[in-house]
Amino acid sequence: MLNFKMKISLIGILVITLISISPIYAEEMNNTDEAIDIENDDINEDLNLVEETENSSEDIQNAPVVESNKDTSSSEVTATRRLGMYGIADAASRVKNFVDVNGRLPNYVTVYSQTGYYNLSMPDFLYVLAKTTINFNNGIITDIYSNYYSNPTSPTGVSINGQITKANYYAYAQSIVSFMDSNGRAPNYLGTSLGNMQYQTVIYMYSLILAFQLDNGRLPNYVTINIASSHSINNYLPVY
Repeated sequence: MLNFKMKISLIGILVITLISISPIYAEEMNNTDEAIDIENDDINEDLNLVEETENSSEDIQNAPVVESNKDTSSSEVTATRRLGMYGIADAASRVKNFVDVNGRLPNYVTVYSQTGYYNLSMPDFLYVLAKTTINFNNGIITDIYSNYYSNPTSPTGVSINGQITKANYYAYAQSIVSFMDSNGRAPNYLGTSLGNMQYQTVIYMYSLILAFQLDNGRLPNYVTINIASSHSINNYLPVY
């Protein structure tokens, strides 16, 4: 048997050994836990970045478009405005009422849509009037995307008195869109079955058409126009 002193020595060695091992084991566990926490933090940061990116994108989409000071005929102007067809028809009704009261076109009209509200110049408004007329005629209900267009260079036309059929004003709308897409500006006049209709009167005619659509849920079979070339609507060229 081991004597008493030897037993004491063995116990002392064992205690020292256990003390020297335990801190290392504990430290390794703590490091493992810390590593897990860091990984979770990295994942949370990534999720936050995704959420911030999505919110920023939504803010950009919903922000009102600021009118550009650049030449609207320049190809550098690429911003577009997304407009609902019924919002355009509502604006057409307000333009029609404005002309009836004031005898001239407004300088701009505000069009409300799901993505915000937009102040459209009269050339821009003519474009979306024509596009909306085309879509309603074809039974297509979709948003209209509009660029920026310039005023006509020298509006002119004759006195217009008579009816223009649906088939004709639909075909005229197609011609307007084609001309403006190609030239970046509104036409000086529109050749019709009643003669060359001046630019300002053209806007009024399509405002009448879409105002009717707004009230009746369909396009009119014809539109009656009685506007002299000397009418005050043709004597004022809106500028915005």
